Amino acid sequence: MRKENTEKDYLGIKVLRFYFKCSNCKSEMTLLTDPKDSDYTVELGGKRIGVPLWKQNERIRLRRLQAWKDSIKMIEEKAMCAQKMLAAEDAISDIFYENKRKANVNIDSVLKNVQKQAKREEEAGLIRDVMKFEKKRSRRGPSEVDTLKSLSVYRPKKKRRKINVRAKTKL
Repeated sequence: MRKENTEKDYLGIKVLRFYFKCSNCKSEMTLLTDPKDSDYTVELGGKRIGVPLWKQNERIRLRRLQAWKDSIKMIEEKAMCAQKMLAAEDAISDIFYENKRKANVNIDSVLKNVQKQAKREEEAGLIRDVMKFEKKRSRRGPSEVDTLKSLSVYRPKKKRRKINVRAKTKL
């Protein structure tokens, strides 16, 4: 066995080359140290049997990591499926209750509500007309007051009497 220093180094650690001779066939083998991975590489004349422990551990770690990622992905897919199912159930229940509500509608009550709404709108229109006539009367004069009286909606404004303060103090 012979040891030789090479010009390579890794973080200040020198890479070494070792020369070996096979005891059976007397052929020479060379190995290089690998300080980065705490391992060695067969440079010439031999074949490595087996996988280094750190490479086995790395493979195991990668398999476990992939299995973990797959399980997380599967859980996320199940959660998305459950959310879609809940949304579909909510939509179906909304449709069910809406159909049930529409089925229980009484036509007579709908007609009464429509008639009440029409009556309210008619009254609001009359009030608007009266307000317009009042504004016009105050601007133009008494000619339209007679028109309002004929509609039986006219309510004249009460006139306030002026009290003479001086006259009362003399008493």
